[in-house]
Amino acid sequence: MKAFGWYKKMHDEIMNDPERKARYEECMAELIDEEKMITNLKRLLFEADYALTDECNNHERADERRRLLNEIEETFYNVKGVSMEQTDYLQYRGTCKELVDQAIAADPTMKAVRGYYHCPIWGKQQHWWCVRMDGTIYDPSVKQFPTAGVCAEYEEFDGWCNCAECGKRIREEEAQMCGPYPVCSMKCALDLVGVKR
Repeated sequence: MKAFGWYKKMHDEIMNDPERKARYEECMAELIDEEKMITNLKRLLFEADYALTDECNNHERADERRRLLNEIEETFYNVKGVSMEQTDYLQYRGTCKELVDQAIAADPTMKAVRGYYHCPIWGKQQHWWCVRMDGTIYDPSVKQFPTAGVCAEYEEFDGWCNCAECGKRIREEEAQMCGPYPVCSMKCALDLVGVKR
């Protein structure tokens, strides 16, 4: 019930703010468009599975795959009427630290914050943003997320992480990295990758 109460409160706040309400309605329209896109992609993948039978030779298979991939790409980007190069995701994804550094160079009174962006659609995402002296958030790369800041929360990184294998809470500087995953010990690192001792 606590989560529903939070959602209801956020929803009411959005509906009472004309600018946020307009962005919310725009996001909902985009979600409906994405559902249509997913339906089209499922149809295309079914066609691909049906078309690429064992009776096709390698040349026919390559041509068919190329045709289907082109059609899938068109479906994916034309639903919103944009090209791949124009999507906010491609423009901003992976650039949050770089854009934060640029923003701070332009306004040294802001501070860089590392942490998590809690997106209502994608969930918890690692992220960087700026905080002004008055405590307000300035996020130069927020458009990479489907809600672009609507109904989202920011959580500052507290210096602790969880071992990817056993779940133990450890300080970041004490963690050993196993690829992109923090682990608390060599035992957990070996268990994580499936090495039996």
